[in-house]
Amino acid sequence: MKFNFFLFIIVIAIFLVLVTSSISFAIVKCIGPDGDVIYVDSACPKGYMDAKSYYEGKTAALETITPLVQMNDLHGDDDNKNGQGTLYHDNGKILYKGQLRDGKMHGQGTMYHENGKIFFKGQFEDGKPHGQCTWYHENGKKFYKGQFKDGKMHGQGTMYGKNGKVAYKGQFKDGKMHGQGAMYLNNGKKFNEGQYRYGKHLR
Repeated sequence: MKFNFFLFIIVIAIFLVLVTSSISFAIVKCIGPDGDVIYVDSACPKGYMDAKSYYEGKTAALETITPLVQMNDLHGDDDNKNGQGTLYHDNGKILYKGQLRDGKMHGQGTMYHENGKIFFKGQFEDGKPHGQCTWYHENGKKFYKGQFKDGKMHGQGTMYGKNGKVAYKGQFKDGKMHGQGAMYLNNGKKFNEGQYRYGKHLR
């Protein structure tokens, strides 16, 4: 059988067209440390994270947040004390100053971290934050401002990062993002706005 070089070239050309047409080039959205966005056709460069991992990480971080107040080891001068009073940490430092009922935080008051900075400030009921209240990081910056119910974020509120910028603004239920809300990047840009259900954004 005589070799046909021309036919061979045609076959190779057809093969290359079929192979290259089957390759799909995926565009990757990458987010930088300051929230800046770039698009690449390969892996994200150093210092950037692909959008899916970035958003999932942010959401997961907020989902794990729960009130850190240990209400069962508080003690005052008198278990039956009512009115204005003070509660203390086990090391003797002031934990709470404000209104008491039966020796528990009840009414307007302020809780303090062991370093002396404000922990919670607002309304309390039966020993727990309840109603309008502001929760602070140990560095003194706001962590959350809004409604509480039985010691948990519940109702309308705003959550802040340690840099003082808004991280989430919207509705909460039982300590988790639930209802209408939006998350924010460090540069103030809004993302994942919409409905949340027990900490997860409904896509």
